[in-house]
Amino acid sequence: MNLSERIKLARSKAGLTQSMLAEKVGIAQTAISQLESGKTLRSSYLIQIAQACAVNSLWLQSGEGEMEAPEDQAALTHAVLNE
Repeated sequence: MNLSERIKLARSKAGLTQSMLAEKVGIAQTAISQLESGKTLRSSYLIQIAQACAVNSLWLQSGEGEMEAPEDQAALTHAVLNE
């Protein structure tokens, strides 16, 4: 599974549209679209995308490890996103 597929899967799992994810991360919807289409192969926002989708940032970046965020990361993400 490549980066674009992992981002789509994470966003879908989180129940977010591209626009919703972009707003949570603070980037343009077109940036999410380009990542998901494979037109952009890297982003400095992958950690924020992982947090917004509550997935493991290492998995999102490289495909290594489990998709699910560790519990401590998920709790921190929930607290940060709901401030």
